[in-house]
Amino acid sequence: MEIIARESLPIGGFAGLTEHRLVTDSRVFSHRKPLNTFEGLGRFVYLADARFDLYV
Repeated sequence: MEIIARESLPIGGFAGLTEHRLVTDSRVFSHRKPLNTFEGLGRFVYLADARFDLYV
């Protein structure tokens, strides 16, 4: 098991959403895959923890 600290995850988002990307599959994201995210598994290619920032 590998533990990744939330503070070390890349932050992204759009339209008032802020997301911490946990899983990005290199087959989908190729050279845009951050190194500190988990690799996907089968059809599981993306997972992010997102929240809506009301006052952005």
